[in-house]
Amino acid sequence: MGNLKISVIIPVYNAEKYLRECLNSILMGQYSDWECILVDDGSEDGSLSICKEYVTKDKRFKYFHQKNAGASAARNVGLDNAKGEYITFIDADDWVSSNYLFAVDKCDSDLILLETKHVNNEGRIIRYFSIEPQVSSCREDFVSIVSQNMTHPLMRMMTAKIVRRSCISNIRFNVEMKVGEDTLFWYDVLCNCNGIGTLQGYTYFWRDNGGDVTKYPLTPSVAAEHASKMYQSYRRSGFACDDVELFIINFFFMLAGGRGNGIAYFRPWFVHPDVKRMNTFLLRNYPDKLSDYYRFYMKPVYIQYFLSWKYCISCFIRRVLH
Repeated sequence: MGNLKISVIIPVYNAEKYLRECLNSILMGQYSDWECILVDDGSEDGSLSICKEYVTKDKRFKYFHQKNAGASAARNVGLDNAKGEYITFIDADDWVSSNYLFAVDKCDSDLILLETKHVNNEGRIIRYFSIEPQVSSCREDFVSIVSQNMTHPLMRMMTAKIVRRSCISNIRFNVEMKVGEDTLFWYDVLCNCNGIGTLQGYTYFWRDNGGDVTKYPLTPSVAAEHASKMYQSYRRSGFACDDVELFIINFFFMLAGGRGNGIAYFRPWFVHPDVKRMNTFLLRNYPDKLSDYYRFYMKPVYIQYFLSWKYCISCFIRRVLH
């Protein structure tokens, strides 16, 4: 077998309903040179017993436990203990095809993107994500392929990727971010990669079980910091894709008030300088691409601001000072 080829990292939290199916897809798969790191994030159901069951069943399963700290913290524990040449992440309620891990032998690249089938609990495919198969081994081709697909869902997803562990190095998930931390992580990792492969026929099954608990909206200042971190990481990567800036600014608008009544708490003076700069760039160069978040949420807020008593007071202060 030689050196361990791949480490599979699975954060586990209250996943007893689907966990066995997930672990069996690895255990019963065709590939054998793997370790699977299970990190229980303080589960309150039977997930703990299932983890221990599989650790006893096959020594390639490793188990760690932590008090509930979130999936990002759990993945960081997995990264700290991984020994494989490659790393892949699987969510505890998803599963993979029997040949999924063979992708590391099919494509000797720093980063491998694999097809994803988004399915409901009955197994019906809701959406299908893939990128036309291609392989690059030089930085120039890598930058070209990534730039063309920077906003593709597969590029931003936490899963359906296999990455060389040396490219991750000391990069870890930002545990302070509750939204967008996966995209930020991958943008940082891209800076260390020189080759990429996009393959079809090696499938990640993403289960839609109605468990999305992402909370919107965040406070404007927190949303701006999230968007700013993502933007700075993208800029460091050196890739050229204007649509990424569009994605990030829309991401911010969504967090700051695209849902619920959060827009009532948004005020322009909270906006981070990076977000202001992106907004100006997009309004000047891509006014036709801006999403409804701007047209239907941001514009009314600015109008409300200029009609507000705070605006009147600020004008009065400036007049007195001058």
